[in-house]
Amino acid sequence: MQTLILEDGSFSKNGLAGGHQFLALPIIGTLGALTPIFVTSANMYLYGTFDWYMPNVIANFDSRAAKFFTAFSFMLATIGNQVAAGKTLSP
Repeated sequence: MQTLILEDGSFSKNGLAGGHQFLALPIIGTLGALTPIFVTSANMYLYGTFDWYMPNVIANFDSRAAKFFTAFSFMLATIGNQVAAGKTLSP
C-alpha cells in the first residue's frame, strides 16, 4: 500500500487513476493484510502451532515442489514490489 501512496502523483499525472481503483485498491489492501492471518490459522489447524514467520511455515510442507513454488512466489512478489516502487534490485 505504501508503494501506491508514494506513486499517487504518477497516477494522477498520467491519468491512470480510474474509477475502478476506488473499490479495487481497498479490497486488495484488505486481502493483503488478512492473508497472513489466514495462513497462520491454517498452519495452526494443520500443524498445531501458530507460526507467522513464512520460512517456518514453508519448512512444514512435506513436498519439495510445494516448498519450491511457495518460495518462488514470495521471491517474485518481492521483486514485483521493488520494481513497482521504482527501486533497483542491487544489494
